[in-house]
Amino acid sequence: YQIALDYNEINNNKKAIEYSNKAIEAYSQLIKNSQNPAEFYLKRGRVYNFLWQISADNPKTNDPKSQFSKEGFADIEKASEIAPNNPAIWEEFGGLYASAGQFNKAIDYTKKAIELAPKNSDYVASLLMYNFFIGINTINTKIGGLEDAEQGYSIQELKSVLETAFDIETIEKYRAKFQNDTQIEFIYHSYKMTIAMFIAMF
Repeated sequence: YQIALDYNEINNNKKAIEYSNKAIEAYSQLIKNSQNPAEFYLKRGRVYNFLWQISADNPKTNDPKSQFSKEGFADIEKASEIAPNNPAIWEEFGGLYASAGQFNKAIDYTKKAIELAPKNSDYVASLLMYNFFIGINTINTKIGGLEDAEQGYSIQELKSVLETAFDIETIEKYRAKFQNDTQIEFIYHSYKMTIAMFIAMF
């Protein structure tokens, strides 16, 4: 599978597809021979979804389900049935829904991963990024565009709206818990810069 990813990086789609199919064959054999195949269902599901993304014959539509393959989603569901306490499975679900633009669902699944692995800063970073995208969507809905914001909000009110939309309380909580974590620090400052940018427009 890593070879497929490497070929995709250099835009060799044909080879990426070839090695993805080889990975699927290998994981299928491992699933067949394993007494605890959850890990291999998860890995095969990732490959199915990767293959779906790079295949030109699979048109992506506004339907979120078109963003990942039925086989890949089914594999990850199967993994979750076998090993519901594996946080990587729930994180994978979160990533799938995020790629489809369903950030609320992505957050729900990522929170499950964090409950099972509360010290995993990668999962927390994913959660904070999904919160960030929800914040952007909330701002667009609540403020209704910059012109409306200019007319209807003071600077202080706008700041409050922005901090609520971006759920600053949550990121500050995790920032305190994971002190000096590079990913979380980067996301925190991205939040702050985005809020400052909106305020500076007025």
